[in-house]
Amino acid sequence: GIEEGILRLENDFASDLLDSIFRAMHSVKGVAGFLDLSPIKDTAHVLESFLTDMKKGLYSSNSEITDALLRGVDILNGLIRQLGNQVKEVEDASINHGFVIELAELDYAAFIHEVEDLRKKELAGAESSLSLAQNGSCADAPIKVQLSPLYEQMMADFIEETIEHLETIEQKCVEAEKHPEDPDILNTILRGVHSIKGGAGVIAS
Repeated sequence: GIEEGILRLENDFASDLLDSIFRAMHSVKGVAGFLDLSPIKDTAHVLESFLTDMKKGLYSSNSEITDALLRGVDILNGLIRQLGNQVKEVEDASINHGFVIELAELDYAAFIHEVEDLRKKELAGAESSLSLAQNGSCADAPIKVQLSPLYEQMMADFIEETIEHLETIEQKCVEAEKHPEDPDILNTILRGVHSIKGGAGVIAS
């Protein structure tokens, strides 16, 4: 599971392992955002930010990051279990009208602030290391920033997936003109736009 992968990541910083964890977290964030489940979406987003930084090669996993990721996964599991229980109650009661999902916070808001502070510290350390490396070189020499191969692949995947989403959106927009009240067509367009937005946010973060 994700927990096992996070524990392995601290000792074995393998790109395929990091990519697997990132994709799982990105999927959780995307679905939660689509369903407007803010506690789940926000928690997944702050964890995804750590993984994005590591994919860019800004810093590697350490004990503090590992603990934060594991705590975040525990919170996500708790929130999702609550969600599953409430949905089951609705199904058992055969409710066929609107209903409200209420998730106990599980201190997720405080956790997000703690993790954001930790990420700032890690980024500051990465910038400090880069500054020392620059000061030790010739002042007139050009500065080269080497992105990790994984981030380059991430960019290539984003471009490929976005082209596919745009083709689908274009096709569905034509269909929507003929069938403007078809919810399946509109949902497909919305999912495509949401996926592009999410992918662009990851690349830019």
